[in-house]
Amino acid sequence: MFLSIIIPVYNIENYIAECINSVLEIKSIEYEVIVILGTSSDKSNEIVKEYAMSYTNIFIYFQNGRGLSNARNCGMKYAKGEYILFLDGDDYINANKLEDALKYLTMYESDVLVSEYRGFYDFKNKFFISKQINTIQNDEYIDIKIKKFLEKKKCFWNVWRYIYKKDFLIKNKIKFKEGTYAEDLEYTTDIFLNTDNIYFFNDYYYNYRLNRKNSLMNVPTKKKIVDTVNMIESNIEKLYTYSYKYKKLFYRQYIIELILNLSSLYEINVDDREEVIRFLEEKENVLSIEKYYVAEYAHIFIKIFTLKCFAYIIFILKCIKRNLKGKLLNGISKKIL
Repeated sequence: MFLSIIIPVYNIENYIAECINSVLEIKSIEYEVIVILGTSSDKSNEIVKEYAMSYTNIFIYFQNGRGLSNARNCGMKYAKGEYILFLDGDDYINANKLEDALKYLTMYESDVLVSEYRGFYDFKNKFFISKQINTIQNDEYIDIKIKKFLEKKKCFWNVWRYIYKKDFLIKNKIKFKEGTYAEDLEYTTDIFLNTDNIYFFNDYYYNYRLNRKNSLMNVPTKKKIVDTVNMIESNIEKLYTYSYKYKKLFYRQYIIELILNLSSLYEINVDDREEVIRFLEEKENVLSIEKYYVAEYAHIFIKIFTLKCFAYIIFILKCIKRNLKGKLLNGISKKIL
């Protein structure tokens, strides 16, 4: 078996058929689809079971725990493929582009491939393509490639934009941490810590659905903030403990994510707010680990005006950006309709 595609499924009845259909377009390689079912309250599981009855390369397993991390770990346990791809059940792939990516992955015998991705909204007429790899040349040294990739200051830890050699994951005991949010942060950090044999694919095969309605992932909570900040802190500590040569670039990415998470303080339950503020105040030292102007300015502002005030300003800026984006999308949707 060449490729194992792992798809966790939970309450996505409106999207899972499109996801599986996109995978079934793959023609030139041997692959299996491993679907990990949760206890969905909609018709997601029934839809998947119908596909499994019609296709011999679709396999269903019920996760032995809860959450996305557990589902992915379950999928890895059953995977028979030489390579592993994680696909969220509300997203879909371009089969031809994926096949192209796999050709390069095997040609260069890389441990990991990372690609661009296409982000889209539900009506699909508004989308963007990430541009983190577009300036990377195949003949450049790997140090230059990784630096270019990380210097873009964009999210790099989405595990679905990577394809992994299974033996590499097993050898380095890389698994998802369960029972927490922001698990992709640790997983991807561990990938970079254990290899620089990475192929940068200057195209996209993954289509990522943005702002899906009823998605719990889009709802800020106390646990989500606490887990994310703890994960950022522990990964920074890991990078500096190992004296990782790209630690400064990782640090900058994580600090930006930390600051963006502060805006969620004013979107969570008001009863949890003071507790979360106290928690965040104990994490201020993370902003002074490395000299980085964004962290330094944030640290100075917090010392003068308090963390609560700083978080509120970030929240307001986030709201302004969201409103502007919403007006743009509404204008586009009206034209479409």
